[in-house]
Amino acid sequence: MEKLPVKIQPDNLKDTLVEYHYQSEVPGEALAGLVYQELRACFKIVPRASRAWKIDPQNLFKVDTHEGLLLTDDCIKIHLKNESVIFNTVGKYPGWSKYSSCIYEVIGRLFQAGLLKSVQRVGMRYISEYPEMSIFEVMKSSPVVSIPGGEGQNTTYRTEAKYEGCEVTLSIADKVPAKMNVASELTYFSLVDIIVAKLFHNQPISGIEALKTETNKVHRVEKLFFFGILTDEFITSLNPEYQ
Repeated sequence: MEKLPVKIQPDNLKDTLVEYHYQSEVPGEALAGLVYQELRACFKIVPRASRAWKIDPQNLFKVDTHEGLLLTDDCIKIHLKNESVIFNTVGKYPGWSKYSSCIYEVIGRLFQAGLLKSVQRVGMRYISEYPEMSIFEVMKSSPVVSIPGGEGQNTTYRTEAKYEGCEVTLSIADKVPAKMNVASELTYFSLVDIIVAKLFHNQPISGIEALKTETNKVHRVEKLFFFGILTDEFITSLNPEYQ
């Protein structure tokens, strides 16, 4: 599939995460506070009961980082942990253009401020949820075998692949039982969970332009796997928009 939609409606996205494993020359106990200082004009801290604040002699914030630093704005959450920073959308997915623009702005500022030295891994995870439908019925080919007694329920499928330098894990759950509805009928949903990761241990990424390029490649691989398993008819039903 060469031409991929830039938008579908509904997108059925339940969760979207972008993760960078980084190297920093700033000690871990100081990094969280310095990142907060750098981003505080646009992001606010998500309070945690166990969070301990300290002020060092230079009046720099220091945070007890055993759970990491969690920041948020109206659209995106940022979770800074030891050696990784994770971006996660809040509420309705804003689209890759807006999502990635915010990510690149943040990471660019952290590179420029000298808080990040390099990135060794780019990871992405997109989870789509489909209530009251079988995802197997709209796939190009069914990954399940026939079983005695007819149709199965709560079936899972998982496979790993390497594609264009990326490691891809595709997990599918079909007709997973959900809570009982008001009519006491068992409802269900299906999930498509795609994880894509690209490693840069031999030549870590040390600038924002290279990071943009590699992140966009990882995102394209995620889209190739998602749209690649679905029938053209189902994709058409999602009102795809192309650029």
